[in-house]
Amino acid sequence: MSIFIKGLKYIPPCQSRFSRQSIDDIVNEQYKTLRSIVQGCLDDHHVQLIEPREKEGFPCLKRILYELQSKKLPHQLNIRARREQKVIRSIRKILRHRPDITVRRTDKSKVFYAVTMLLASLLKNRAINHEQHKKMSPKIDSLELAHLHFIPKPHKPDTPLRPIVAAIHAPATEIFKFLNDLLAPKFLRVARQTTFINGIDLVQALEKYVANGYLKPTTLFITFDVENLYTMIPRQGDLEVLLQFLERNLRNNKIGTLRIDDIMRMARLVLDTNIFVYEKKHYRQIRGGAMGSAFTQTLANIYMLDWEQQLIHDQQVDQEIYRRYIDDVFMTTNLTHDQIKAKLENVHRKDPNIRISYSIQSTIDFLDVTVSNEGGHLKTSIFHKSAAEPYVLPYTSDHPRHVFRNIPYAALLKAARICSNVEDFDMERIRLDLSFLLNEYPPSFISKHFHRFFEINQAMPIVEYQLKVFFNTKLMTDPDRNIERDINRFDDIFHRCDDDIDEEEDTNIDFDNLYMNIGKDNNNDVIEIEQLNDDKNNLIDSVFKEENLSQE
Repeated sequence: MSIFIKGLKYIPPCQSRFSRQSIDDIVNEQYKTLRSIVQGCLDDHHVQLIEPREKEGFPCLKRILYELQSKKLPHQLNIRARREQKVIRSIRKILRHRPDITVRRTDKSKVFYAVTMLLASLLKNRAINHEQHKKMSPKIDSLELAHLHFIPKPHKPDTPLRPIVAAIHAPATEIFKFLNDLLAPKFLRVARQTTFINGIDLVQALEKYVANGYLKPTTLFITFDVENLYTMIPRQGDLEVLLQFLERNLRNNKIGTLRIDDIMRMARLVLDTNIFVYEKKHYRQIRGGAMGSAFTQTLANIYMLDWEQQLIHDQQVDQEIYRRYIDDVFMTTNLTHDQIKAKLENVHRKDPNIRISYSIQSTIDFLDVTVSNEGGHLKTSIFHKSAAEPYVLPYTSDHPRHVFRNIPYAALLKAARICSNVEDFDMERIRLDLSFLLNEYPPSFISKHFHRFFEINQAMPIVEYQLKVFFNTKLMTDPDRNIERDINRFDDIFHRCDDDIDEEEDTNIDFDNLYMNIGKDNNNDVIEIEQLNDDKNNLIDSVFKEENLSQE
């Protein structure tokens, strides 16, 4: 279990050291692979290597590989690599002796014939070229039917199962991918103004909503979830909506050399060949698309775009937000609770294939953001599901070192962009600190890269000063407060950074204005950060605008 707990991305270190191959064979194999990749990259970008550079570069690469394979492993790493190799060998041995676990190819079917006939027709009509035909054609040596398996959803009551159709080697898989690559960008361009990409996109939309003066003390937030979206959309209805979408949004009714009729033929084939194996029986999915296919998501998005048009229009008329992330929708409203509930009930009855469950509140969770309306003031913070585990890529994984350097920075950057006050940001920083420690990151590594984040974004002097003023305010208003504990916590936040701010020396900060914007409510432990009204204060302005740490 120690290996499985580390997750699917984990790479056991230095396993090639235990190979039965000689070092020369291993190096030659790795060199051949790397040279092929490098040469392919150069060819793709039409880069010609000058002969002397080629003579020097590739032999140097081979020499480096040989040195790496010949170099003696450090003692501790050698012990760990051998231990993990034994664990992997024991797992393989268990699988060989477990008759109830079978790994094999599934049976082939007539899907292969339908795919090859369609591709041959498209090639003959010059709708696709020879390279596209070759890429989408089924690979006979690795062909197998899709198979159905289930993934538990532990974050939901009673732990329901999500059905997944694994079709990586199915005959029509490459057509799935081709259609998704063709249509997904078109959908995103058409629906960008009504689509959320991530939580930061949500925060930016809300900040614009507040800046335009639409947020009021009575404003409510609405979220609703479409139940079983991928598997509930009818085949014929999906194709009709796809046809209408293409006719409205394609110039000359074509994408490149593909006409609408060609795209529709490919889409019909994809929906008609959702064939999979489950418990030694063959099934064909006749409703919705295959869970696990990227094109199923694009089809569902296009169907939902058609379904939501009236809601989008109503929200735009009322100057309210309507945005969707696949099957989750976020809205704002200044209607009464009963009025918006009546509107949602009407929407619920619009299409029998689309069933929604909604929530209407002044504080709501959407994607990875908690959004609150506190008397007409917007507050946002990072939301974690109750079942979420503190997992990040283990530090002991055999990944390149730059991967680990980027993880703390990216996590703090996300927190800075989403959290609207320092206290929430600080709590998220502590949570990240614990997550990294649980995943075996050295404390010195965590401190170094947390400090790096504040230095790169020039946020250290501003946030330090705000926290110092916060401590002074609390000391004056609450004599019994444990200030020593708070100062220790402050030192920990900024990793024992000893740089003090001097009012006379630091001319970049308007201290009077900064002080007036902090601690307005002595009974409130939350520090609200407001953007400073100082045209000369470029440091403060750039930090808060870029990282979205400020919120009026």
